[in-house]
Amino acid sequence: MASAIDLHRINSLDRIIARQGLHHGDPRDPVIPSPLLRDVTWYYGLMGDGVLAVTQRWQRGRKRFTDVSFSGLLSEPEWTAERRRAVVHEWSHIYCRHRGDLFILWKEGFHATPIECFANDIQERECEYISAYILVRLAALRGMRGESSEYIARQIDVPSHLVELRWWILGRFGR
Repeated sequence: MASAIDLHRINSLDRIIARQGLHHGDPRDPVIPSPLLRDVTWYYGLMGDGVLAVTQRWQRGRKRFTDVSFSGLLSEPEWTAERRRAVVHEWSHIYCRHRGDLFILWKEGFHATPIECFANDIQERECEYISAYILVRLAALRGMRGESSEYIARQIDVPSHLVELRWWILGRFGR
């Protein structure tokens, strides 16, 4: 599988992480991603079946708009790991300036049509790698070396696949 993240992107993310203070504090504490959405209109609302979040962009005259809608499920206490992922994932579409005007984050087990999945696969993978890089601190990985991805994920309150992606990034780029 081709990499969906490169050293240039990692360097840029390191600057954002430092500027927003995302990795300050105890490495085993969950990262609080809300500062990333500081300049974006976002809200919880009703979503279609299987949809966790939607980022929409549109233009009226010369003015451009972007907003992010999160499923009401993500406001529930048992959904904090998915909420963290959804915030960073949707922010990543904006940060990467992905082409298009509508991005949908599907709940596991749901997905778009095969053509939509193919067209958006690279963008979606890039957002997942960025989510892993931001939400899984390097210090947390190193501090829990030898533990399973599921254990680490529970400790830092993220989905386990992000821990696996973060291990891959560490192996590939050394950070």
